[in-house]
Amino acid sequence: MDIKTKIAASILTCNLAYLGEAVLAAQAGGADYLHVDIIDGAYGGNYSFGPKTVQDLKAIADIPIEVHLELYEPQHYIKLFADAGADMITIQADSCACPLRALNLVKSYGKQAGLGLSPGTGLQMVKYLAPHSDYLIALSVDPGFGGQKLGASAYEKLGELKEILQKQDREIPIFIDGGVNRETAPKLLQCGADALILGSALFPSNDITREAIIREIQHYKQLEG
Repeated sequence: MDIKTKIAASILTCNLAYLGEAVLAAQAGGADYLHVDIIDGAYGGNYSFGPKTVQDLKAIADIPIEVHLELYEPQHYIKLFADAGADMITIQADSCACPLRALNLVKSYGKQAGLGLSPGTGLQMVKYLAPHSDYLIALSVDPGFGGQKLGASAYEKLGELKEILQKQDREIPIFIDGGVNRETAPKLLQCGADALILGSALFPSNDITREAIIREIQHYKQLEG
């Protein structure tokens, strides 16, 4: 059976004047998810989007919208984004005092709950929280900014995450976020990534065309782990 690589299109580096067109192009190319970073200016050192963006994208997108809460105390914002139409909501493991409570709150709204892991997040926390998560996002870079170079430790971390899930008899997807491009993607898949989050590799400049977006996604979907 031909199983294609899962792709999440991250809009952080999009030309926001043409965001809708870019999202529809990514969807036409076969993107499986839409990845929306929510950054508060403190945790990630940058500002990005809000519930209105998610609500507007939900009106045009047919693929699931995954909201990545890169902010402190995410439990205060989960309902906002659940009501806005997010299908999946990710919290950073190190962003609040009670991450398990936050994961359960996401699920209480009928959404998939994801656990985001910054490069410095220890795996002991993952062993405790993975059983309560529907998916994991391994960040190869510190949260907040698109276009960063992949941290080499991501390869080893993916393998360690796979081992943890196997020992727990858990089959949940691992997304890789940060520095994913044509050079790094094949090895990331080989090391255990199940889905690639594409940001600057998919939207590298403001004048990227619809045809180029479609072509790029189709390239990554043909890669094998």
